[in-house]
Amino acid sequence: CGSEAKKKKQEQTSPTLLVWPRTVFSQV
Repeated sequence: CGSEAKKKKQEQTSPTLLVWPRTVFSQV
């Protein structure tokens, strides 16, 4: 159960890391 929640958290974090740089470049 713990590892499953951790995996789910990584899946939510991964897209965020990909979108964040795009937002920064857009502002710059």
